[in-house]
Amino acid sequence: MTVGIAAQIEHERLCRLYEHWLAKRGGRLMPMPHDIDPLDLKFILGNLILVDVDELPPSFHVCIYGSNLAQQLGYDMTGRNMAEHPVPRFGAAVVDRFTRVTEERQPFWERARLNVDGREHRFEGLILPLSRDDRSVDRLLVGLMQDI
Repeated sequence: MTVGIAAQIEHERLCRLYEHWLAKRGGRLMPMPHDIDPLDLKFILGNLILVDVDELPPSFHVCIYGSNLAQQLGYDMTGRNMAEHPVPRFGAAVVDRFTRVTEERQPFWERARLNVDGREHRFEGLILPLSRDDRSVDRLLVGLMQDI
């Protein structure tokens, strides 16, 4: 969904994240993982998820799970695989989206609602692929802004 993706992003910090990804990408399809320094992303760090991708079948291991997200949602995924998500229905949806980005090698943006423990959460998310060889996705950079 890269055609017009910048026009669809509503949250200012997700716009900045996307612009940062574009700048680091340069003329390549995707930036390299080492192009992205979380310290350059202080403006969104608490709402950032950094995920390592293992191929065939894709498996998604969370390296960084933003502190704002952990506090708002009531769980921390740092060091865990997405298949271990405490809300299985949501975890399966996230794995589907991560798999899509991994296969298509294109950013994905979404505005959605999620019911967790009887509470509705509305959020806007942006999933950005990173690659060491510009062919296969090695890591995902995810910005997730929740409306409270």
